[in-house]
Amino acid sequence: MQDRSDVWYSTRAGEARGRVLLVIRLLAGRRGGAERVYAELADVLRSAGYDVTCVHCDSSDEAPGYALPPEVPVINLYRRANRRGAVNRLLRFMARPYPRVAVLAPLAWLSRNSAFIRALADSIRETRPDALISFLPSANTPSLIAGRLCGVKVVITNHGAPEHDYASQTRWDQNPVDRWLRFRVLWLADRIQVLSPSFAEWFPPSLQQRVDPQLPRRRIRSFDRAAHALASLARARADRRGSPGSGKGLRPAHRRVSFVG
Repeated sequence: MQDRSDVWYSTRAGEARGRVLLVIRLLAGRRGGAERVYAELADVLRSAGYDVTCVHCDSSDEAPGYALPPEVPVINLYRRANRRGAVNRLLRFMARPYPRVAVLAPLAWLSRNSAFIRALADSIRETRPDALISFLPSANTPSLIAGRLCGVKVVITNHGAPEHDYASQTRWDQNPVDRWLRFRVLWLADRIQVLSPSFAEWFPPSLQQRVDPQLPRRRIRSFDRAAHALASLARARADRRGSPGSGKGLRPAHRRVSFVG
C-alpha cells in the first residue's frame, strides 16, 4: 500500500494518477498570468492522466479568459455559496458600516469569505481530491481553511513577489483580518509555490521547507507532476519576463513542461 502521509503519492496502474482540485477565486473574462497558468495546468494534468476539477466563485457567467479543456469539469461556486442567502444578507447588512466602523472588520471578512469557504468545503467532500492547488491570495486563505476542515492536502501558489502578496498596503483585501489570516494560515499549507528562489527567501525559517520554487527531482514521483508542472510554468513565466506580470508571451504548457519519473 502506498504511504499517503506525504502530499504526493502514486496510484495503481490503470487508475487515474490522482484527483486534483484547482481553485481560483475569480476566473470569468480574466486574462492575467495566474489565470493562464491555471488553464494550462488543468490541461497538463488532464493530459498526464489526472482527474482534474476546476473551481472558481464568480458572480458573472462570462467564459474564462483562457479556455479550459472541455473534458475538465468546471464548478462555479457562486450560486452554491449564496444558497444560504439569509445568513449572507445578514452578514452583509451588519458589515455595511465597515470600514468607517473599524471594529466590524471581522464581520466584513466573514460576509466576503464564509460562504465561499463553506461551498468550497462542500465541493471538496463531493469530489474527494487527493490534493488541492490554489491560485492567488484571494483563494489561498479560503482554500487552506477548507482544506484543513476536510483533511485534504493543499498547495498554494503565489504569482507575485511575496512582500506584495502578504505585506502590501495597497494590494489584495486590506481588511486587517484578511491581512492577518493571509500570512498566519501559511502554516496550514503542505507546499507553498513561488516563482523564484529569491522569493522563497522571504518566508520565515519555520516555513522554508514548505516553500518550493521548484520541487527537487528526487521527490518527483507520478503525483508530484502537479507541483512540478506548476513550477515549470512559473519558471518559464519568470524567465521570459524577469519579474511577475501578466504572463504575456508565455509559451503553451506542452512546450515548457517536462515530466520526470
